[in-house]
Amino acid sequence: MLYQLKFARLFGLPTILLILTTGCPSLSTPPPPTNLSISNPTVPPDKFRISEISYEWIGGWGVRDGYKITLSKDGTGEYFGDIAASRQGKYRGSFDTAQFDQLASVIIQKDFFSRKNKYSSGLTDADTIIISVVYAGGRKTVVNYGGGGDDEVVDIQRAIVSLSKQIAWKG
Repeated sequence: MLYQLKFARLFGLPTILLILTTGCPSLSTPPPPTNLSISNPTVPPDKFRISEISYEWIGGWGVRDGYKITLSKDGTGEYFGDIAASRQGKYRGSFDTAQFDQLASVIIQKDFFSRKNKYSSGLTDADTIIISVVYAGGRKTVVNYGGGGDDEVVDIQRAIVSLSKQIAWKG
């Protein structure tokens, strides 16, 4: 018994000190956050300060068809439709700023800022959807060609379109 106690004192403390000084991954401190991501719970959502969200749909098959919607934090929206779009020309509208905040929350919850910049399917001449968000860190744009984006990207697209359908657009 005395031999075991001496052995533990002799080798136990130096072993612990060796682990602590050389670094053990399970004991090391994680690095500070370098980006604004919802997957990082230490970064509060107000740090994103989203000020503008845009959604652009471009038709496939070489048809000049598409539209762009831009929504601003102040509750204003702009719509521009190309020649073959269902609504052609420039339009403006307004909406409740709380709706913008809800949309911004969806964007943060779906971890938009960590999404890939481009998604693509194996299709050719397919539709393209471009989502762009202006926030405290600059501008993040995600291109979704042919519906190749993941479920989170699709959820964000649906949320933007849902809000835009509630706006009374005026030409």
